[in-house]
Amino acid sequence: MQEALPPLSPLPVWVANGVQQQITDIGQGEEAEAVSALLSKFMEDAYARSASEVLDFFGVDPTKGLTEAQVADHGRIYGRNGTPFWKLVIKQFDDLLVKILIAAALVSFILALINGETGLTAFLEPSVILMILAANAAVGVITETNAEKAIEELRAYQADVATVLRNGKVRTEVIVHN
Repeated sequence: MQEALPPLSPLPVWVANGVQQQITDIGQGEEAEAVSALLSKFMEDAYARSASEVLDFFGVDPTKGLTEAQVADHGRIYGRNGTPFWKLVIKQFDDLLVKILIAAALVSFILALINGETGLTAFLEPSVILMILAANAAVGVITETNAEKAIEELRAYQADVATVLRNGKVRTEVIVHN
């Protein structure tokens, strides 16, 4: 049996009136980190929440939808719906085996320094491990980039508009793509 989800705590007043705007205005302080953590925690199980809980949490009126200002804020804060290149690279190293290999390379490098070994042969093992990891990351990024391009080509066959509720009016709007 699935355990009940904890109730959502409402956003603080300074957050409720434009979460993204406030995070930007605050900068990198503790409050911004707390709000960001709160939003991240909420998004972990947003799919399991009722529509009314999600609407209440983000302060959206279901009869009016988002305001133009909210849409602009979301676009400015969250940006486009793509993954930045640097995140693709970092993602390649977020694997237990890769982390073990990085640790092995570091240990091998430190042992070579401690033992006073000199020359290229002393650092050959850690260098080879790191080169293999770099090549693996490059292949991973290329593969993901190609997959994203294939998805974009498939999207060409989709409609580029969606029906949305903005300021209490139903209208057609262009979908955000990369």
